[in-house]
Amino acid sequence: MGTPGFVGEIWVNWSTGDAARRLWALPPEQRFEASLEQVRLAAGDNGIRYRKAAIHDWANDPYAMGAYGYEKIAGLTEPAGPALHFAGIQTSSVHTSHDSGVAAARAVLGALR
Repeated sequence: MGTPGFVGEIWVNWSTGDAARRLWALPPEQRFEASLEQVRLAAGDNGIRYRKAAIHDWANDPYAMGAYGYEKIAGLTEPAGPALHFAGIQTSSVHTSHDSGVAAARAVLGALR
């Protein structure tokens, strides 16, 4: 899986609570640098730089209303008719969310056939 031809690395920084509030108090460029500093510390390489960066405030996203769904709701992961499929919700990790997305994509492709 992945993007054909992509040979780079992707780093995802999740910040919650006070750490997220401190991050959002910074100007955008400083947010990227603060996140990159965590990568540098984890990798033990102060020379790491980024080419592109994106940031999203899930807590204030009017559609997501936060990054995670905490309640288990029966049937929430089932398709809602032939056109609406859900993925990545009610999972315990990024990996299981990814797997959920792959399964939903396969279901969508199957429904289109």
